[in-house]
Amino acid sequence: MHTRQLLWVLLASVIGLCAVTAGGTEVTIEHIEEETAVKPKIVDMPEIILVGVADGAPDVSGIDIAALWQRFAAAAEEVEHTIEGVGYELHIQTPAEPCMHFCLVGTQVSEIGAMPPDMFVKVLPAGTYAVFTHHVVEGYKQLYDGIFAWLESSEYEEAHPYDLQLYDSRFTTMDDPESVQDIYVPVRLK
Repeated sequence: MHTRQLLWVLLASVIGLCAVTAGGTEVTIEHIEEETAVKPKIVDMPEIILVGVADGAPDVSGIDIAALWQRFAAAAEEVEHTIEGVGYELHIQTPAEPCMHFCLVGTQVSEIGAMPPDMFVKVLPAGTYAVFTHHVVEGYKQLYDGIFAWLESSEYEEAHPYDLQLYDSRFTTMDDPESVQDIYVPVRLK
């Protein structure tokens, strides 16, 4: 087993959600200074290319995200052009009935290259994002309640029906009070 693959397997099994990638450094996401969930930083982002494994269900609770990370870790070594130091969860909620929630877990790549046949590519458009830094031990209900409240009261609205969760070196485990992640929500002016 290669070092990078071993890292994915160890992290995915220990934390059950995410790991750190290894590879190139052409495109990186700006590290955001820690802020509360109700005071995001607004950033402009270039196009983001993600490669990973995906699943869908009528609701996010029907998706085994830890199992997705384990599947990704088992074949992460085969993904070319990975960006070092970050892992991602892309959550897409379809607006049309019947509603579906899709989750892709994986890595950012600088260009589309070889990958295992059970992995998918998702290209996210360049745009403006509200970035919420989140202590993972606080849970997600309070976070998303804060995000929706901020969207209602701010000059911004959701631009696309997805959010992107970034896991970098600041993320350790789900139960560490110091462990943080950034949530990127695409926005546009109302």
